[in-house]
Amino acid sequence: MVTLGQIVGGYGVVTLINTVLSCLFFKRAVKNQPANSPKVSVLIPARDEAHNLSKNLPHWTQLKYPDLEILVLNDQSTDGTETVLNQYASQIKILNGEKLPVGWLGKNWACDQLARAASGEILIFVDADVTPEPEAVAYTVATLEKYKLSACSVFLRQNLSTLSAKGVIPWVLQFSLLAWIPHFLAPLKRFSSVVVGNGQWFAMERTVYSQVGGHKAVKNSVIEDMDLSRHLFRAGIAYAPILGPHIAEVTMYRSWSELRAGLDKNLARILGPGLVGNVFFLFLYFGLLLALCFYWGVGSVAVVLALVLVLHCFGAIRCNTLLWIPGLLLAIFLLLESMFLTRMGRTTWKGRGITEL
Repeated sequence: MVTLGQIVGGYGVVTLINTVLSCLFFKRAVKNQPANSPKVSVLIPARDEAHNLSKNLPHWTQLKYPDLEILVLNDQSTDGTETVLNQYASQIKILNGEKLPVGWLGKNWACDQLARAASGEILIFVDADVTPEPEAVAYTVATLEKYKLSACSVFLRQNLSTLSAKGVIPWVLQFSLLAWIPHFLAPLKRFSSVVVGNGQWFAMERTVYSQVGGHKAVKNSVIEDMDLSRHLFRAGIAYAPILGPHIAEVTMYRSWSELRAGLDKNLARILGPGLVGNVFFLFLYFGLLLALCFYWGVGSVAVVLALVLVLHCFGAIRCNTLLWIPGLLLAIFLLLESMFLTRMGRTTWKGRGITEL
């Protein structure tokens, strides 16, 4: 008779095998200059982002790329975003966001406005909390060239600045991406559900963006990056997710309250779809908990090796091991909370209620 301990052990081994396969199949951003330098538009939606913009705009304005424009849209901010942007008015193009139309979510509407104002051949949508390396745009264009891609989204290095982020983010973002998703199925065109995207750094040719309908095609999606990547995939566009910790660093959350609000909004939608998908991922998390806390053995070793491999791929191998178990418990709590709030229609972000139409 198969025991629970054997099931947990087998689960750990399968997780490790999938992690190894993911690391082999995932493309990496290059570290060289592109052969050609098409005009690039960097597009940054900003709603109440004064802190992040004051930190990151100096880096954006010092990028090493010959033909570049930077557009920032002030999405009706109520903090000091406008003041910060005006300090860089000679180096960037500033847009004032229009009123949010019915049927749109805020970030998607901001990205749509930015794309319409841009003049680049390549559009790179980024978040305001991203800190780019000097060669970030050049490396992105070179990556598109190397793999003959028309679009890519880059998974960046995470700046885990709080204890809660150090404990939770490796499980909900990095581990779930590489350990649980069978990326080796992506080349088989029927498996669009395994295609992933990252809106923190999403690059594509302007013609391709228009071909798939841009952000208008995902106007009411909370996980617009995932849905946009799947639109590209289904349209037969040469698209790939990319590992690029050397491209840029992102500071997603600066406090527990920010992390909780952000994951309450996204987590149930990312780890899904729907209630069945949420429950499936809950079982995966509980399997990790059993392997690390109750059924020590081959499964435990496999899970630890998988996590270490994931962290290495993201350039985060120094992550504090003492936070692994508390972080896993918090991840389970946040997924449950996100499931509840999503189904009750009570998720919000930056003062706006979220309703998917």
